[in-house]
Amino acid sequence: MSAQGPRFLTPADVADILSVTPSQVLKFLRDRQLRGIKLPGKGEWRIEATALEEFIGRLYQQTHAPDTSHADSAHPCFRAATHMRAHA
Repeated sequence: MSAQGPRFLTPADVADILSVTPSQVLKFLRDRQLRGIKLPGKGEWRIEATALEEFIGRLYQQTHAPDTSHADSAHPCFRAATHMRAHA
C-alpha cells in the first residue's frame, strides 16, 4: 500500500467511489469498459487504481464530447443551410 492509497481496489471499493452498485462495476469489467484482473481460485476481480482513473477520464471525455446524435439532416434548419450553401 502506498501513501496515496492501495494499488488494487475491489469492485465494492470502486462502487463506493463511483456511487454505483457493485453489480454495475462487474458489468463494466465484463464489458471491458473498465480494466481489471480476475484472481485465480474464486475468480474475484481487482481493479488497479490507475485503471479506475483512466476509466473516469474516458467518461469525462465522453461526457464533454460534442453531441452529434441530434444532427438531423431532415431538420428544416439543416435543409435550409444546405440549400443556401448549394446555391451560393
